[in-house]
Amino acid sequence: MGSLGEAGARSEVVAALAQALLGDAERSVRGSAAKALGSLGEAGARPEVLAALVRALLGDAERSVRGSAAKALGSLGEAG
Repeated sequence: MGSLGEAGARSEVVAALAQALLGDAERSVRGSAAKALGSLGEAGARPEVLAALVRALLGDAERSVRGSAAKALGSLGEAG
């Protein structure tokens, strides 16, 4: 998946992805939300994104979601 960058980092997009990551019942939705947040690249390295990903990393019941959150955190500092 390519970087969403600045276009994807709009507040309403970020809020919807964070809400899906932290609140959706389906692990596939939570995992996809984590991946999408990670694809924001440097534009996504904002407090609300970091907080949601760390919360998922430390608290999600599903190992796959925790793994997606960890990968996303690692991707936030990568440009393009």
